[in-house]
Amino acid sequence: MHHRIDPANFYGISGQQVRVLVTQTHGVLVAVRGDQVIAADDFLGLAEGAVFHLEPSALLHALASFVGEFVSAEELVFAGDAGGPLLVLLDQLLHLLGREVAVRVGVLVQEEHEMGHGGTGWVEGSPTIVPPAIHRRTRAPSIDRNFQPTYCRSMAPPIRPLAALALALAGCAASRRAGPPGLVPIEALRLQEESFEDLEPLREALGSARVVMLGEATHGDGGAFLAKARIVRFLMERCGFDVLAFESGIYDMARVDRAMSAAVTAADVRAAAALGLYRCWANAAEMSELLEEVASGKRRGAKLKLAGFDPKLTGPKPAGAPLAEAAARTAAECGMPIDAVGRGRIQQFLDDLDPNEYYRSPGHRDHHREFVEAVAARIGDAAGRTSDPEEARLVHRALSGALRLERWLEGIGPDGGSSADDNRDRIMADQLIALAREQFPDRKIVVWAHNYHVMVHAYTAQTPQAYEALEKRPKAGPMGRHVRRALGADAVYSIGVLSYSGEYSEPTGARRPLPTTPDDSIEGELHQSGHRAAFVNLRGLPSDHPLRRFRPARFYFHEPRTTDWSRPFDGILYIDEMTPATPVATEAAPASAPTK
Repeated sequence: MHHRIDPANFYGISGQQVRVLVTQTHGVLVAVRGDQVIAADDFLGLAEGAVFHLEPSALLHALASFVGEFVSAEELVFAGDAGGPLLVLLDQLLHLLGREVAVRVGVLVQEEHEMGHGGTGWVEGSPTIVPPAIHRRTRAPSIDRNFQPTYCRSMAPPIRPLAALALALAGCAASRRAGPPGLVPIEALRLQEESFEDLEPLREALGSARVVMLGEATHGDGGAFLAKARIVRFLMERCGFDVLAFESGIYDMARVDRAMSAAVTAADVRAAAALGLYRCWANAAEMSELLEEVASGKRRGAKLKLAGFDPKLTGPKPAGAPLAEAAARTAAECGMPIDAVGRGRIQQFLDDLDPNEYYRSPGHRDHHREFVEAVAARIGDAAGRTSDPEEARLVHRALSGALRLERWLEGIGPDGGSSADDNRDRIMADQLIALAREQFPDRKIVVWAHNYHVMVHAYTAQTPQAYEALEKRPKAGPMGRHVRRALGADAVYSIGVLSYSGEYSEPTGARRPLPTTPDDSIEGELHQSGHRAAFVNLRGLPSDHPLRRFRPARFYFHEPRTTDWSRPFDGILYIDEMTPATPVATEAAPASAPTK
């Protein structure tokens, strides 16, 4: 796989533009002038970022940046052997760094030729030149000062080896700078990576936010699960966050939280998650390390809490039974005894709240709404006088959310729209606001949900005028918009996940490739940076930056949509190649993935 890097105003011997071709497979940098490859270096993976890890890394990094800035600004033109004072400086620095950098400079005459291993030496004029003794090493060898490069007959005058080195170093620096200002490469996607150095810029971007919302384009994006899990760990270990709230059932996640405290084995952890976490996450292998880390922390007495904010029921069927039992028990403490028949009515009401059924068959359901409303009202009035006020308030919030969900679902018509003055996102927003203000008023919360739900503005507006019109509709828009309005702009930071290529899993388990990247897309621009993962702080970009233009991106189910994406999201978690979620078990698991 090749990445072309075109540093601005990067000129070679004859003043023609010179490109640097980075071959990631072999860690080789090739300098190209016009249609001809004029020099190549084996940098042992410098293009992959090793320049930051070699010793002395700071000096190498400064050197690469220094050369790149000079060349980009046209301060230096390599002309024959007269390389200028900079080459003298390079020569001296490389002499000092002789034990740290490997330099193999030669000539290729076939553009984009894949450099192989072995061979007998450089062959002048050959279309298939293979450099000698270029191989992977665990440490950089000394410079071979006796190495004499061979040049193409057409090159007059020849370029000096150090000039080629400067080109390569500048190209490496340019490749690391590629992408929008504020782009931060993420070096690891696994939770168990001990170093968080690459995520530290995220702390500054978040500022004083106490609610950080992490999205995902679909609930089958396994690569997003891995990346988000590591960010969750960073936020909890380094930034003081200790509540992890999922797009899952309100009461169901409380059951998961309690069960996690007693989970010891991996099987225990999966069983605990299956009590209320959506199946797309509870049964994903990519979630295993995070869930096991949560259980381990809770066993050690960590303050960590799991919570849910979705009015839907997400536990195993019969999904309504646990909340119905809790409601009957709590109502009795509030002076409203409920027998088995009454408990059955509550459960029937809850079990009937399947959005898919309403979409398939819209209309009224006769399922004891008035009775459930009376139970919820009694618990709400007397929650503070029960033996466990926190549990009573949790039951009240779950019942109230279910009642609002039922009214919205009953208003759904044949076109899929609802006549009710409410929607699931507003209900989830109110539940999340209650978590932040009432249940966890002095704690920091990480939110795990779909990209759509964490948007702080609707993505449907395709012009500034459309955004102004949406501002006049306070009840419209996704969950994140309502949460930000309630808690304040500085208190909420929203991160959308975006990918360039790869696959995702559907709820059925089928794998699907990501659609073709649209022209002028954000993911297309980020792909050019060459990073497999990165973070971009959209808040930190100037108002006239290209990422603040109306342009396509695939945040919504990997389908291209056009808007100014700096309005729905404060930041982007970019994953170059998405991988699908993979199941850890085939046995019956909790509720299917949410509709968003």
